[in-house]
Amino acid sequence: MADSKQIENSFERSVFTEFFTKIEIDNKNVRVRCKLCPPATKQTYSCALNSTANLKKHLQSVHPAAHDKLPTLKRSVTSSNGLPEAVAKKQKTLTSWTSNSVALLSQQHVNDLIMNFVIGDMQAFSVVESPEFIKLVTGLQPGKTVMTRKTLTSR
Repeated sequence: MADSKQIENSFERSVFTEFFTKIEIDNKNVRVRCKLCPPATKQTYSCALNSTANLKKHLQSVHPAAHDKLPTLKRSVTSSNGLPEAVAKKQKTLTSWTSNSVALLSQQHVNDLIMNFVIGDMQAFSVVESPEFIKLVTGLQPGKTVMTRKTLTSR
């Protein structure tokens, strides 16, 4: 279980600290007051430490101009070892993993695989002209083309 100092820091690092003042932390919730609301309003808001949805909804409904600023704000995020996230080693995203791990085949190899598929699976030669088949091959091997039916029959 995280100690109270770690819990405090998780809220204090969020972008919402620009708009809300922390009043107290109670178990897994944090109670805050909006800095943009008039001081006469003594309304407080509560949200879970790991979810700021209530705060975002308040900004969206009561202070739309502030809500529109949210995507442009940067927050200071640190990793578990205390280094800024930009410096800390990041987990690879699915797109970076796939773009780095796709083995590009030669055009000749792609053509041979297509021919083996059509012959081995007894497909009609016209399958190579199907838009879905073309999307499949070019999606798996970007930059490669699918041979035409005429080229396939001449081999």
